[in-house]
Amino acid sequence: MNTTRPDEKLAYDPALSKKIEDMIHELETANTQENILKLIDVLREFVGSGQCFYVPLVPKSSEDLLTIPKLNLGRMTTGEQPEYRKVEMNRGGIAYTVFTSHEEMELGQPTDYQLVPAVELMTLAKNDEASAGLILNPWSLSVLLNKDLLKVVLNGQEDLDEEEPEEKNTLFIDHGECCDQDVEIVVNAAYIPFDFNEPCSIALAKAAGDEIKNICFDLPAPKPGTVVITDAPNLKAQKIFHAALPMEETESSLTAFISNLLTLASNAGARSIALPAIGSEEGDLESDIPFAVIAAAAWFNTHPSSTMSVTITCRKIETYKKFVSYLFG
Repeated sequence: MNTTRPDEKLAYDPALSKKIEDMIHELETANTQENILKLIDVLREFVGSGQCFYVPLVPKSSEDLLTIPKLNLGRMTTGEQPEYRKVEMNRGGIAYTVFTSHEEMELGQPTDYQLVPAVELMTLAKNDEASAGLILNPWSLSVLLNKDLLKVVLNGQEDLDEEEPEEKNTLFIDHGECCDQDVEIVVNAAYIPFDFNEPCSIALAKAAGDEIKNICFDLPAPKPGTVVITDAPNLKAQKIFHAALPMEETESSLTAFISNLLTLASNAGARSIALPAIGSEEGDLESDIPFAVIAAAAWFNTHPSSTMSVTITCRKIETYKKFVSYLFG
């Protein structure tokens, strides 16, 4: 690999870099508020000890740009600074790209690089008006640190206490089963939820055990398009929404179905809910669009002050990649 020679005076601790990589993996496994805060703590430790990122550069001898699948890359010059590579996502916004280790960088194409203090790169990404933030390790398990997160990492917790952060609706995409999420409500979406013979219900029965079957046995089954609410034995969630898919599966009926789930959760005072990829894996519309993402976003638009956290889980890795690609270009 063709690289620039790093300045030996710059700090780089492989152990701290490994802590970041491990925390990104934890966040990928469970995209929870707790794990986000843990990642912030690790990044603060990294920045506070003067550690450096591996930052890819635009070669001065060539106009060829590094290619990241489904992303367009641009370049940026800041005074006499090197030209750091940045990502221009198809759905708008740019982001700086950095790597926590030489091994992470070598997963992609060979490129010139420079060790740059993390505080310097984060500050640059935070202050750049065109920037959406900074992407850590784009070749493997990656995470986008938007400007709000960069401010938290750079400013420290004491600055956050001076002003309450604005609470907003949030949307997460996760690979796995809905019933495994650490949220208040999980959704058991199936044509006949109480039969426990469909993928979402089978996973629920495996996670919750016979206790959930015994609870449901004594209850009337939900009719198509309706919901029966039960406790959530042996799960991290507090309640389960057993939701029977509508008989007629159209974009309109499934949009109303998802909207009803989110409204029920909001009216019950819940702040977090996880639902499967309705329209893609449960109730298949045979469409390439991530229908559940679009339906949840539509509900957010009509309920801007609900402060609801919605996690959409994808059982198949192909579905997960499609959803992530739609959101991030």
